[in-house]
Amino acid sequence: MAHQLDARQLLRSRRLLIVQSDPLLREALARHFRRLAGIVSVAGSEAEADAVFADSCRSPTDLICGQEFGEGEPLGTTLIAKWRSRYASLRRVVLATGAFALPSQLPGVDALVRKPASVTDIVAQLLAI
Repeated sequence: MAHQLDARQLLRSRRLLIVQSDPLLREALARHFRRLAGIVSVAGSEAEADAVFADSCRSPTDLICGQEFGEGEPLGTTLIAKWRSRYASLRRVVLATGAFALPSQLPGVDALVRKPASVTDIVAQLLAI
């Protein structure tokens, strides 16, 4: 309980963007994080995420991004590199993936969580310094 109160206080001033292709996972994460973060936005694609970044009221300080977005779409690691280079406001970036062949160190990625990951694990990675 104390961990959840600490997390709520730390995340309250932050703006979180969740970029996941799976709508059920995206909305489940959003429901949980809306109780913690100040502003939570969701996107299911690169274009939707770009629109959130372009909105100065919602431009995120933190990002949870999936890796796979479908055939012909860029990978999450590619999107993260793009957004990191354009938006200095990003404090923490968590890549959530089911892939096991990824290296532990990825450019622009602060933390890697393997799906299925608990929300507690994701919160811990967002709050890590």
